[in-house]
Amino acid sequence: MRPTTLALSAALSTLALAAATAPAFAQYNDFAQRCRTMNGPAQVDSCINALRYDPSNAEMLSRLGDGLLASNRPGGAFDAYSDALIQRPGMGPALQGRDEALRQINARAGAPVPVAQAPVYTQPVATPVQYVVVPQTAAQPVLAHPFDGRWSGKIEPRGQSMSVAASVVGGHLKIYYEDSTDRVTLEGPVDAAGFFQGKGFVKDKNKSSGDGGDPLAISGRFVNDRFEGTGSAGVKATTLVLNRDR
Repeated sequence: MRPTTLALSAALSTLALAAATAPAFAQYNDFAQRCRTMNGPAQVDSCINALRYDPSNAEMLSRLGDGLLASNRPGGAFDAYSDALIQRPGMGPALQGRDEALRQINARAGAPVPVAQAPVYTQPVATPVQYVVVPQTAAQPVLAHPFDGRWSGKIEPRGQSMSVAASVVGGHLKIYYEDSTDRVTLEGPVDAAGFFQGKGFVKDKNKSSGDGGDPLAISGRFVNDRFEGTGSAGVKATTLVLNRDR
């Protein structure tokens, strides 16, 4: 083998070793790039996955707001932009996005446009007084979904206990958990009363890639800062308990 070929081979081996030691960093970069370039629901999913690795990233939070706005979910978008501004006060895209989210929220609430009252005159004289304009009180903005935010707790599929993190964005819960042997996913809607019903799967990573795992189904209710739910993973009973992160 020629010397130049040996040098190239050594360099490639070094790069491969570096990549192998940082799989989480590579996954984060992939999700972050999709968060920057996609839109709508696909952007929302990519940004949420990126934020699992870096929850305080102002850019990812702002772009999550963009995806939620494009998905017609202004309440969740308002929260995402507000979180971005906590991390980076004065951030231009987040300020503009939050203003647009608030405009859409108020439009849905049916906030009236201020209307001038009829002219008010004094006793008949040659010259009337100035008109008095009294704008009507605008409707209060609609609050974001009451259970939006970050949650953590335990899920116990197949007799195992796993500590999981969950996010509720725009009334949609999502859990993704992975360790050296198992992978768990769960997602579904949360209604305004706190009722949740979601589906996913539990997979043993040591089994063949063609094995899709056991179907996971959980239902339950959020009450204040706690969620308790039950269901099944395959044919075995499963419980899920979450508490709101502070």
